[in-house]
Amino acid sequence: MRVGGTRVKSVARRIELALSVLAIGILVYFAFRAFIIPVGGSLDKTAQSDIDSSMKDAMTLYIDAQSFGGATAASLHATDTSIAFVPGFSQSSPLASAVKNAVSFETSSTGSPQSIVFASFSPVDSICWAGLSYQGGGYSSLGGEPPGSWYGAFQSGPGKPSCNAANAVAIITGPNPGTVDGTAESGWQRQYPAKP
Repeated sequence: MRVGGTRVKSVARRIELALSVLAIGILVYFAFRAFIIPVGGSLDKTAQSDIDSSMKDAMTLYIDAQSFGGATAASLHATDTSIAFVPGFSQSSPLASAVKNAVSFETSSTGSPQSIVFASFSPVDSICWAGLSYQGGGYSSLGGEPPGSWYGAFQSGPGKPSCNAANAVAIITGPNPGTVDGTAESGWQRQYPAKP
């Protein structure tokens, strides 16, 4: 009897241990849903907010000169010290984690630049958010569209294009969503689009 009672206790302990592990797993699952998923949304909002601020800073420069030609990392940083403006910065690289509030930018290269693009990376879903201040020239993908602020997004990260302003211009191809070389993009919209 003693041997059988020990086996019953041993089996009972194993069941208790399995139930404890299951309970911990359930708690971790709910903690993940309550904490990690909202963080992803807040990282999207942070990237979008950085772009919005950048576009306002650039418009300040544009109003004075009627061109984005004076938009340099130094001139943009002088108007907003909370953002690191980096021309051509590839934000889905390992360096990105070391640079907070980094925004890549590029002006249109025609004569007197009439457009400027900003891009910022949201790492949770590997989305590159982009904003375009289009004042009537510079990017053929918006030819014929009215001037103003345009927003877009594309998939970025490992195995996808890097998040920078030059790629935003190359990948976001017009006012309609689509796919460019296997990368989903939202198209340029008048407000931030859904994630591609």
